[in-house]
Amino acid sequence: MKKISLVILILFFGLANIMNAEVKVPFGSEVGHVLFLNENNVKEVIGTPLPVGPLSFRVVQGKTFVLDSLGGRLALFNNSGSLEKSFTLTAASSPQCFGDIAIEMESAEASPMWITNTLTQEIIKLFSDGKQEFVIGGLGQKPGQFMDISRIEVGKSGQLYAWDKGREVVSIFDSKGKFLREILNISAGFCLDSQESIFSGIWSESTKGLDFYVESFDGKKQILKTDIVSEVPPKVWLK
Repeated sequence: MKKISLVILILFFGLANIMNAEVKVPFGSEVGHVLFLNENNVKEVIGTPLPVGPLSFRVVQGKTFVLDSLGGRLALFNNSGSLEKSFTLTAASSPQCFGDIAIEMESAEASPMWITNTLTQEIIKLFSDGKQEFVIGGLGQKPGQFMDISRIEVGKSGQLYAWDKGREVVSIFDSKGKFLREILNISAGFCLDSQESIFSGIWSESTKGLDFYVESFDGKKQILKTDIVSEVPPKVWLK
C-alpha cells in the first residue's frame, strides 16, 4: 500500500542563517496521525464527499501544532519534528469537525488554545493540557454568534479575534470568553500585527478593489487604500 503523509515545511528565519525543519504527519487513526475523508474511504454516501483532512496548523516558538479536524485530536511536534504530545479533543456539541486553532503563548510549557467547531459554529477554549475550559458562540445572527467562522487569532493581550465570513464581521472576545464588540463589513478576512493592531480587508464587489480598515489596540482608526484588484474576495494574511 502506498504510504501517504502530510508534510509541513517550517522555515525558521535568523539573522545569520535559515534553518529548515520538516514535520511529517502520516494519514491514519493512530496517535500522531491525522484522518482524511474522501470518496475512497467513505461508503454509502449520496454523491461525492468533499475531501477533508487537517484544516489548520500553527507554528509557535518552534513548535508545530497540527489540528486533526476529523479525528478530534491535536498533535504537538517539537522543533526536530518529533511528536511531543497528542491531545484528544471533545467538542461541546455533536457533530464535530474542528476548523481552526489559535495558540495563546504564556510560556513554552503552558499554551492555552482556542479551536473552532465548524459544524456547530462554536469556539472552545482549552487549557494547556487539552482539557476544555469553556465554550462560546454557536450558530446565529446575534453579536457573539457565528454563521461561518473562517479564522481565529489570539493577541498578546489574550483577546480572541474571530472572522465570521457568513456575517462579514470580526468578533472580539476577552480571554475569559466575554464578548466585547464587532468590526462590521469585513469581507476579506483580517490579520493582527505584533502590536495587536487589526488589519481588516474590505473588498468591493463593484470595483473589485481591496482596502484595509486598520484599528490599533488603543483605538486609533484609519483606512489604507491599495491598488489590489481581485475578481473574488481575497483572504488577508500577515506574518
